[in-house]
Order: sequence, then structure tokens, then C-alpha cells
Amino acid sequence: MTFNKPENFHNKLSFVFHGVLAAPLAWFVYLFLEIKHRQLKPLIHDELVIRIITIVVPVIAAVVLYLAYRYYKSQLAPISKLHSLHDKLVAYYKLNLRLYIVTGIVSLLLVLSLYLTTAAVFTLGYVFLLFFMSLNRPDQRKYVRDLRLSKQEAEVILKKGEFSDVEEVMQ
Repeated sequence: MTFNKPENFHNKLSFVFHGVLAAPLAWFVYLFLEIKHRQLKPLIHDELVIRIITIVVPVIAAVVLYLAYRYYKSQLAPISKLHSLHDKLVAYYKLNLRLYIVTGIVSLLLVLSLYLTTAAVFTLGYVFLLFFMSLNRPDQRKYVRDLRLSKQEAEVILKKGEFSDVEEVMQ
């Protein structure tokens, strides 16, 4: 993945983030409204299976998100040590892409579990997932903080400059 300028990076990362957010959210809202207004019944009728799903799936979702976020945080330091701003943003994009994919899979798992069981725990789990996603949404200040950018690099990101602006200052 290459970017012509930092603004392209932000736009592409935002597009991926919002796509991962929007697709499962549409299904979640539909299911939630169907459950509340039309009394949608669970597809699974065995109480024991429903109970197992309502315990196991949220635990798996929480563990997967925790591990993905830990991995994400552990990879920030090596990325911040790369030499050029462009290289940092390319690596940061790939790292965020992994986090968003995992978050999207967890989101789909929660929505599917809500569909199968209609259990309220999955609504609560999905709300927590949305909160987690809101803390990790693409934002220029977050890039500066996460990557520990130099003052010149931060200026380029925050003021929507060009990669060449950093290279000229660094020389």
C-alpha cells in the first residue's frame, strides 16, 4: 500500500474503518428492531445450547479483542522507529487493517449470536464493541500519539501537508 500524501492515508484508513463499522451495524440494528418490535424468536430452541452460546461467545469475543489490541499496541514501537513518515504510515495502515479485520470478525460473531439466540448479552457486547471501536477510530491526533511522531512529522499530519515537507526539514 502506498500513499501519495498523508491525507490519502487518512482517507483510506477511514474508509476501511467505517466499512467495518457499518456492515455489521446495519444487521445489528435490523435484528435489534425485529427482536424488540416483532418479538423475533431465537433460531436455536435448546435452552442449554443457548446458555452455552451466551457464555462462550462473549468470552471468546473479549479474549480475541484483548489479544488483538495487545498485539496492536506491541507493534507501535517498532513502527515509530522507521525512518520515513511514509514508511511509518504504510506500516501503521497495515497494523490498523489487522485490528479492524479482527474487530469486524468479532462484530459479525456477536451479530450472528444475537440472531441465533436473541439474548440481550449480545446487544450489550455489541455496544461495548462500538465503544472500543470509537476509541480506535482514525484521527490525525491519534496517529501522532501512537507513532510518537517528531514535531515536523506531526505538523505534516495535522496540517495535511506533503511527505516532501518532512524530507526537506530533515535534510
